Amino acid sequence: MKICIIYGTKRGSTEKMAKSMAGVISEKHEVCVKDAADMPDTSECELIVLGAPIYYEKPLPSVREFLKNNDLGGKKVALFIMCLADIFGKKGIEYTENRYVKSVSQGIKGDIIAIKVFKGWMLKEDRKTIENGKEWIKRVLAVVEKGGKIPGIEHSRKKD
Repeated sequence: MKICIIYGTKRGSTEKMAKSMAGVISEKHEVCVKDAADMPDTSECELIVLGAPIYYEKPLPSVREFLKNNDLGGKKVALFIMCLADIFGKKGIEYTENRYVKSVSQGIKGDIIAIKVFKGWMLKEDRKTIENGKEWIKRVLAVVEKGGKIPGIEHSRKKD
C-alpha cells in the first residue's frame, strides 16, 4: 500500500510527528512525507495521513490551500490535528471538535477513517506525544487493512 503523509508546520512539531509516523509506516508500506505547501500529488496513494497544526484559531493556511486544491475523493484519509486546546479539559476538547476538527474535516472529500487530536508543543519537543502518534498510526494501519474505521474523534486527553 502506498501512503502519503501531508502536513503543515510552522514551528516543526507537526513535521516531527509526520516523520515519526512515517518511520512506523515504512516498516511495512511505501510512504512519502510532504509539506502541504508543496501541493504534493496524491493520485497514486491509497491512504492520505493529513497533519494540521492550529495557529491563531485556524488550521495552517498551507493545509487549507492543499485541501482546497486537491480532490481526495475516493481516498482513505486519516486526520491528525496538533493543538493546545485539549489541555483545558472537557471545554477545550469540545471547542477543538467544534472549531478545529470541523473546519479541517469539512474540506476533506475522501473517506475519513480516523481523527486524532494531539497535544502540540511550543518550544520543547513532547516525546510522549510523539510516542502516542506512533501508536495511533499503527492502529490506523490495522484498521485500513481490515477495511474499517476508528470511530469518533480521539484526543490525547480524556474528557473530564
